[in-house]
Formats: sequence, structure tokens, C-alpha cells
Amino acid sequence: MLALLICLAVLLLALGWYMWSSTPAYFLSISLVAICLAAGGFTFACLAIKCDKCGLKWFWRAVSTQHSREWGLWLANLTECPGCGDIEQSTGE
Repeated sequence: MLALLICLAVLLLALGWYMWSSTPAYFLSISLVAICLAAGGFTFACLAIKCDKCGLKWFWRAVSTQHSREWGLWLANLTECPGCGDIEQSTGE
């Protein structure tokens, strides 16, 4: 996820550079790539971050039920599944 955000930031910087130095076709292509990466990352997170036991999609639950300023903290502070109460056991490996 961090790698995706870094790629998105690089693309946005490239977008700004192309906006001022190139033709509109480059600007449009970089914009579309950045939008597709952002949408793909959001979709991946919505589908991949879930409880192993009950299958509740945590990321989707966070963005769909929490306030826009609070969903990230809510997700980061989870200690158990909000659906089934399962506690993830960390092995430390």
C-alpha cells in the first residue's frame, strides 16, 4: 500500500511537470494513469483487508461507516474484528 502511495505521489509530481512543459496529450495520459492507480489501490484495499475468520472487509467498513476524518485512525486502532470479535494473534515473526 505504501508503494502504491509513493507511485501515486511520483505520478502527481510528473503530472505537474508535464502540465507546465508539455502538450495536453501528455497531461491527459498522466492524469488517467494516476486516477487508475488511485482507484485500483482503493479497490484492492477494500477487497484485501479483511478478517480471516468472518470475512468482514475492514477497510470498506472503515470508509463506509466512519467520518472522513476518523476512518484512518479507527482502522489503525482495531484490536479485534468489529464483526465477530476475533483477535488476531501476532507471532512476532
